[in-house]
Amino acid sequence: MLERRLSELQEKISLEKNQSRIGQVEDVFAEGPSKVDGKLTGRTRTHRLIHFAAGPDQIGKIVKVKVTAATSLSLQGDLVI
Repeated sequence: MLERRLSELQEKISLEKNQSRIGQVEDVFAEGPSKVDGKLTGRTRTHRLIHFAAGPDQIGKIVKVKVTAATSLSLQGDLVI
């Protein structure tokens, strides 16, 4: 029971921290295709996972992404042009 409570608390804290990034523009290293169709996956400078719509020509580049949504595990965003 203690492990479950700790896991729930960690998930809540992670969600709050990720939600605090909504509206921010992050520098993101575009790593490759996301499991989400038509999106790329990348990492922010603080190693947060983020999914965003962009073409494969952005893979391997550092791009600017505005955070639009968050879960406890990752961020969602839009490429800033």
